[in-house]
Amino acid sequence: MLTSHDIKILKLLNRLLPGFESGDPSLISSIKKRLNMLEIIDADEVIRYTYLFYHNYRPDGDYENIGDDLIEYDGSDYSDENIAAAMFFDTIPEDIDGREVISTGVYFLLFNDYDSITDYAVERATELFENDLPSDENSFLANYVTMSDYDRQSWADEEAESRVENMDDDDVFDDYSSRNKLEEIENDEEKFTELTDQLDELKDELDNLDSESDPRFAELETEIDDIEYEISKIDSDFDNRKSALVDELKEEIRDDISKEIYYELRDPVQYFVKDQGIYSFSDLIKSNFISVDYDEAAKDAVNQDGEDNYMGYDHNDEITYNGITYYIYYN
Repeated sequence: MLTSHDIKILKLLNRLLPGFESGDPSLISSIKKRLNMLEIIDADEVIRYTYLFYHNYRPDGDYENIGDDLIEYDGSDYSDENIAAAMFFDTIPEDIDGREVISTGVYFLLFNDYDSITDYAVERATELFENDLPSDENSFLANYVTMSDYDRQSWADEEAESRVENMDDDDVFDDYSSRNKLEEIENDEEKFTELTDQLDELKDELDNLDSESDPRFAELETEIDDIEYEISKIDSDFDNRKSALVDELKEEIRDDISKEIYYELRDPVQYFVKDQGIYSFSDLIKSNFISVDYDEAAKDAVNQDGEDNYMGYDHNDEITYNGITYYIYYN
């Protein structure tokens, strides 16, 4: 039911808005402006009188006799967020449908705390990263590409095995300590050859003696025993010794290469894209052994660039209603 004060206000609006056409939502803002001229600035009053005038407009100003035809405003039908949005866009609550102002087609976002803004920005940044994958290995997302320890170790072991298989003996004996081990076998082989040659010569000399009574006979036997003892101390299976050494050294090299690659794979982009050229960046991040922490990337991007860059709207402002400040993003 309209009070006398309500009727007075509605009649004043009639005078201030000659030719008003009821049902035209584009004129709602003009009602609110006239109410401000009448120094009616309380948010709930502005909304109520705008609603009353818009829905109950009488060209003749006969508001005393509306009676049962009165379309009353009930603020309890609308949420505070809905009312705050209506206030901001100079309209009435029923003109707000979710995130759209029906009368103007304007879309918006509304938040009542800053954490919600950050959460939305991070969510949207995550979607942008996931759906619009960059192709440049120097992109922001490159810092969030990782491999699991298992995949790093598997790749490192396989790559190390492949490299070692393609090595020849010269490659295996390339470093100083390896050459020393090979030289030790080669020295034994050379010594073994010298000793066996000496042994053959001594045996030939012994066979050529006329009798065991020859003073040289006992000496030769002693020398032969000494040389045979020296020979017995040498492992004369030189081929197997070299083969075993090669296998031993390859295993050491394999382990060293695997450790080196495992360490390098802490940065998969550097290893696969920049150093080895095995993958392009866009192909790498699609690989099943690669993980991309989109959530963490989004959080850091929002923290670095600010929420506004990821909201998807050109403008933002704020309005306070019922003691709560609402942050509004719109185009």
